[in-house]
Amino acid sequence: MFFDADEFLIADDLLKGKSLYQILDSVFKRQKKTACLGINWLIFGSSNLVEDPEDGVINAFTHCARDEFEWNQLVKSCVIPSKIVGWVNPHLPLQTFGYKKINLDGKKIVQPRNELPKKKKIRLYHYFVKNKKHFEEKVNKGMADRNAKRSMDEFYYYDKNDVINYKAISVRDYILKK
Repeated sequence: MFFDADEFLIADDLLKGKSLYQILDSVFKRQKKTACLGINWLIFGSSNLVEDPEDGVINAFTHCARDEFEWNQLVKSCVIPSKIVGWVNPHLPLQTFGYKKINLDGKKIVQPRNELPKKKKIRLYHYFVKNKKHFEEKVNKGMADRNAKRSMDEFYYYDKNDVINYKAISVRDYILKK
């Protein structure tokens, strides 16, 4: 899996006692010629926090974008390394001949941005903006992958607080009780 530190993989079946390996393995076993499973983002906003919270990320940031937000169409990848030859970008690999990249519905994907699948049992919760103070620090640092700077306009664009979502808390609490 190729994810960033501000991205958390949340799968509904974790709440049913399945391991992440079992969940992902079942997808790859159903789709024999699959090299990559593209997992869509779910963008989380600041939950209207300005300063760094005392609580952790999952507890503090519980407001996210509606599914229709265009950046929720972006995927990150879970791959079988022997079936890829490299990475086109941080979101999608280049698979070996005869293999494909799919979404959770089993549909072939070719671009990092895709229509959100009907099945949303696995999502990559992306805590990109966190709070205003955190994002201002991010702007001042510059970007890690190129010589450029972000702007505060990005904060206002990505700061989506449309839906309250406690699923990450539920998954974490369930795992900790085991």
